[in-house]
Amino acid sequence: MIVCDDGDDDHDNVAVNREFLLHALTAGARDELILELGAPTAPLAIRRPDDENAFSLLMPVRLEN
Repeated sequence: MIVCDDGDDDHDNVAVNREFLLHALTAGARDELILELGAPTAPLAIRRPDDENAFSLLMPVRLEN
């Protein structure tokens, strides 16, 4: 996963609420999780590799320029 600065103008970056991301990672409760990304405005899915029915969805947020 690439982390960028708030002032980064790259349009391929996706931003999410950090607190929600940490909750989703904690809920996964695994050493390894799968992060599924689509378009910058599409929801992100965090899945367990051993259980396709257990997942969290995160909506991206728009960073103000």
